[in-house]
Amino acid sequence: MTSNMIIPVYELYMGPIAELTVGSFLTCCNKSSVANALEFFSKNRGSLSVLVHPVSLHPIVDHTKRAMWMGPTIPLDLSKVPAFRNPPILCV
Repeated sequence: MTSNMIIPVYELYMGPIAELTVGSFLTCCNKSSVANALEFFSKNRGSLSVLVHPVSLHPIVDHTKRAMWMGPTIPLDLSKVPAFRNPPILCV
């Protein structure tokens, strides 16, 4: 990975929204760039927490059992997450 890697930011939230209880941003990558994204966040997250999870038809499972935190875990409000999403969000 090069130091000038570009990570696209799709959504930026200055405060809580949906399941996220703090300000956040959304970025997305496909399977072929997961390793590079993990390396990027590992080196550049500073004191921030990063929630990494897949995107499937089952968002609650994606945010819990299939998720990985880099840094301290931040509580999620899962009452705002649908049990099923059809179709899933796609990363382009």
